[in-house]
Amino acid sequence: MLPDPDMPPNASRSDTPLPAGAPEGLPDALSSEASSPTGEYPKVRQAQDRLHPLLRAFAWFLSGIFHPLLVPTFGFALFLYASRYQFANYDEARKGFELLKVFLLTAFFPGFTIGLMKALGFIRSVDLIRRDERVLPYVATGFFYIWAYVVYHRTFEPAVFQAMLLGSAIAVFTGLILNAVWDKVSMHTSGMGGAVASVMLMMPLVPVDLTPVFVLVLLAAGLVGTARLLLQAHTPQQVLAGYLVGYASTWIGFMIAL
Repeated sequence: MLPDPDMPPNASRSDTPLPAGAPEGLPDALSSEASSPTGEYPKVRQAQDRLHPLLRAFAWFLSGIFHPLLVPTFGFALFLYASRYQFANYDEARKGFELLKVFLLTAFFPGFTIGLMKALGFIRSVDLIRRDERVLPYVATGFFYIWAYVVYHRTFEPAVFQAMLLGSAIAVFTGLILNAVWDKVSMHTSGMGGAVASVMLMMPLVPVDLTPVFVLVLLAAGLVGTARLLLQAHTPQQVLAGYLVGYASTWIGFMIAL
């Protein structure tokens, strides 16, 4: 290869300035991919920009309100308030404390860790569009979910709580394995698949009719999958794989814990 006449004699190609708009402090491969029109991030952003603003906002709203880190807290709240006989000795302050504990262990700490990874440059975006960026967040989230399960198991908390946490941990590590050997899966639809399975499995365990809740959760699961497709965050195969992973993992968690 002939030397570049515009390059100083002792400079390597890694010393050349990055293209306009490329983020600083990132590896060359990641920076070049992100700044290239064929890079994964620009392609996704361009597809999102083509959506109608209201449709795009609604898709982001669904993705945020049903974020996979929040789904365990929603499941705990449903069982806590639907099974009023089992928690008859829990006053509102105790119920609030239980929900706060679950939120901290399954949402706040994992979310804070992922945000810290972005701040330190380990990942480019908290959206985790790239497969290689999902490894560390998956490991960290799985660690916190296992920690939560151990805490609830050792303190003899209700078995349903333990089952939901164990199912969530299994889903995260299954997603990690599939991310390595196949493709990334949608953790949004994994969370919603787990939510559908959780409500189904809770139905015989609570004294109230959860059929309306089940229908709403099923509808929400479909809307979340549609939102992820509209935002070009996943392919249909990745969305479907997420549903299957979440649903199957929750069943396994309930079979082990109950």
